[in-house]
Amino acid sequence: MLHCLFWVKFLAAFSRVEDVVEAYFMLRNYLVLRNIPFRKRKMWSDIDVLAFNDKELYIAECKRGAVRDPNTVINHLIAAENFLRNTSPYREIIEKLGLKIRKMYVAEYIRKEREEIEKAGIEVRNVKEVIKDVIDMVQTSLTKEKIEGMYPSPLIRYIVLLCKTKHIRT
Repeated sequence: MLHCLFWVKFLAAFSRVEDVVEAYFMLRNYLVLRNIPFRKRKMWSDIDVLAFNDKELYIAECKRGAVRDPNTVINHLIAAENFLRNTSPYREIIEKLGLKIRKMYVAEYIRKEREEIEKAGIEVRNVKEVIKDVIDMVQTSLTKEKIEGMYPSPLIRYIVLLCKTKHIRT
């Protein structure tokens, strides 16, 4: 049992950036899917967060640390886009809705890779910026709509609680 709990905690640590990015898109009324597997050359990989609405589709790559080679992120997102454009049902959704595809890289630490990744047309965000946006959206929602329990994301519900009890402010 203890061994199992270790791995649950270990693996959960790897998804914290994905959780924040998922919450960000949910609060912006995107449909969000996570960890979509696809073949990249001879190995398996995944799309961390896929978010879409009626106008655009975001492919988000999430990292806890900084990357050594920006081309790793760039090539991964290009491969993910190619997968989506050529695989059913994603291909049909993109074509029928005429979705604009956008790519995003979100990480806890962003160093010198920002400029090179942005040159490739990829939006680069630090997870701290995204967390601030999530908190701002929750606070606005609570002020305007007074809706508290409608969020399916445990992270969003937790942020709602922290905002309501005044434990968190931006």
